[in-house]
Amino acid sequence: MPPKPKCTKEEIINVAYEIMEEKGIEAVVAREVAKRLGTTPGPIFTFFNGMDELKDEVLNLAIRNITEYLEESVYYRPAFKEFGLRWVRFAKEHPHAYSLVFFLNGSLNNPDFNAHTKNYSQFMVQMEKDVADVFGITVDQSADIIRKMSVFTQGIASFSILRGLNFSDDVVTREIGDVCLSLVSGWKIKRGDLNQQQMKNQLENTSTIPVRVTE
Repeated sequence: MPPKPKCTKEEIINVAYEIMEEKGIEAVVAREVAKRLGTTPGPIFTFFNGMDELKDEVLNLAIRNITEYLEESVYYRPAFKEFGLRWVRFAKEHPHAYSLVFFLNGSLNNPDFNAHTKNYSQFMVQMEKDVADVFGITVDQSADIIRKMSVFTQGIASFSILRGLNFSDDVVTREIGDVCLSLVSGWKIKRGDLNQQQMKNQLENTSTIPVRVTE
């Protein structure tokens, strides 16, 4: 009977994830993982057919971590601003994990990434309702606005990683609020019911940091 592995599959994945967080997914090699586990590379290949399979598990863990972090946005008001703040904050605090999920080639072909986007859409429903209620627009219009704001927020996150720019929460909050208000104003102009005083009041509301309101 072969000897039992000195480490578990979960321990291998967690160590590989730590290496990715520190140095990027390219640094996840058998020798480095084994060294941190205090063993030889042999146990790794007891659980995984190759390093690509282990790296897929690291990607899946990164997806779960960012999804769980973003999901908490629904406990804040306004939720859409907290979502944007968390998106940028995760990119700043976990640049390698963020890059692995959103930038690196091949990740979008991973089946679990599709599951991630499905889960992502589930808590987006609450934010669509939140934006609709705050600005007096339809849920469909809100969904369109959130999609466009996501592109904007992705840009801020990308600059944080690629250019090393440090956007404070105050700056991100203000920018997200301004963009959202501009998009809402565009919808209201199309409908012919733009109220300038109402928009000015909303501008004041959208400049504040989101507050946690429920568990």
